[in-house]
Amino acid sequence: MKHIPAHAPDDPISYQCHYLDAGTTDWDLWVSIGFHSPGYHDADALHIVCGFHDDEDEVAEGIHLERKDQSQGGTGLAEDVLLLADRIRVSLTDRGMAILGFDCRTLEFLFPRELGNAGKVAEHFARMLAEANGAQIRIG
Repeated sequence: MKHIPAHAPDDPISYQCHYLDAGTTDWDLWVSIGFHSPGYHDADALHIVCGFHDDEDEVAEGIHLERKDQSQGGTGLAEDVLLLADRIRVSLTDRGMAILGFDCRTLEFLFPRELGNAGKVAEHFARMLAEANGAQIRIG
């Protein structure tokens, strides 16, 4: 039986965030978005990871996206990742749709401004934007 998506791939789909967090390791900056989805319920997550680019001779890989438990992910999966006052909009590539298991190109993760860590997420987006691997990051 052929899979028929519930909506057209070019129509954005919105998810309500119930969790936001951001952090830094020795290797990267990361933002995690917790949301409800039909397949994973409240346990779904999208991780946006921006590795530090310390070697000028090394090619910048861009943003790394990971879903759920990091078993689905990679680089080259997003055309851009935009932080707005009340949402994070992710525009996926065809490869991103396939690897991350979404049947639409544009994802919107909605959050109230008072959701915990929203300010921390904004700080990390600004830091990602300044990194060579943060070429897909946008702040609106």
